Amino acid sequence: MKFDYDVIIVGGRVAGSATAMLLARLGYRVLIIDRSHPSKYTLSTHAIMRSGVVQLQRWGLLPRILAHNTPPIRQIVLGFGEKEISFDFREAFGVDALYAPQRHILDTELLAAATEAGAEFRVGYRLLDLIFAENGRVTGILVDVNGVKAELRARFVVGADGLRSRVAAAVNAAAYETHPAVSTYTYAYFAGVASGSYDAYFVPGAAAGFIPTNDGLTAAFAARPNNGRLINDEEYYQLVEKSSPNMLAQLKTAERQSPFYRTLGIPGFLRVPGGPGWALVGDAGFTKDPLSAHGISDAFRDAELLANAVDAVLSERQPEAEALAAYHQTRDRFALPVHKATSALAHYAWDAAEASALMRQLGRLTDEECDFLLTLPGTGIPLQPAEAVMVLP
Repeated sequence: MKFDYDVIIVGGRVAGSATAMLLARLGYRVLIIDRSHPSKYTLSTHAIMRSGVVQLQRWGLLPRILAHNTPPIRQIVLGFGEKEISFDFREAFGVDALYAPQRHILDTELLAAATEAGAEFRVGYRLLDLIFAENGRVTGILVDVNGVKAELRARFVVGADGLRSRVAAAVNAAAYETHPAVSTYTYAYFAGVASGSYDAYFVPGAAAGFIPTNDGLTAAFAARPNNGRLINDEEYYQLVEKSSPNMLAQLKTAERQSPFYRTLGIPGFLRVPGGPGWALVGDAGFTKDPLSAHGISDAFRDAELLANAVDAVLSERQPEAEALAAYHQTRDRFALPVHKATSALAHYAWDAAEASALMRQLGRLTDEECDFLLTLPGTGIPLQPAEAVMVLP
């Protein structure tokens, strides 16, 4: 069979562009398709955890993000009930600051790095279905381009198309560790917030916080358990006040620069992330509640794990089933504990001491991930199975 590409990636945002960049750097013919350009606004926590910064540094992309005057975040404020703790960000693993770039910056820089490496990007392409060989292997995609159907063939198809992934649906990728959207969010951008720190406040039934981003703006969010109703403007300020009177005082002297962005929340799940000729990465394979703000960093990790696995398959250094099983196993080694801790936070069934313990746990998990990432020699090395037991549906 003649293939148009080695790998087609459906979805051009964080997970898709990072995976494409790494595979293109290895010399593979990569196509990224998306219905819209990644410069289009998308809801996001913005925050990149330490492990994500490690990846940006390893890939040589952090200077590109900093060139947009992305502010370093070197102070953390955590509030649990009436207790607030302020501390300097601890330098470790070669990282001395956190960053929270706006998504049009992060996504377009990742896409630019992918295309500079040789990947091709086509916008306005809508996935209709996957193409299967008689033996059930995925061999390409069927797309709609301005009302015209077209077939594109590839040795491997990657779904980086979000939690409602069409790729996942087409291959019936099984989901496990699932829960519905349990937490509801609203945020807006404010100018003139004094803190300049990454702030997160937790009280029973509510959470709120600050995330400094580009152009002197701060994303200020409020959250509560999902009761089927969005958080309106009035309730937003009530939740902020409940979570932290200090945060509300800062907002009173700041100026809102955007509309409120609202969501009823995001369900949590892991999906089996690979099979004959296909794989899932980013939210398509692992979605969790946004409260821990680990989504971007997890996508970076899984992009490299998947790129290593696909490279091992296409270069015939490792059997496909073995490489994809290792990707699944290693992803879950890190994803499962973060997913469970995040889910516990998002269910709000904690007191202040328990919330503090969950945040400390997330910090330890991030450090363990950084240790692991710094052992990776880069794409092109076969992924070895982790010691943890694979979790299946």
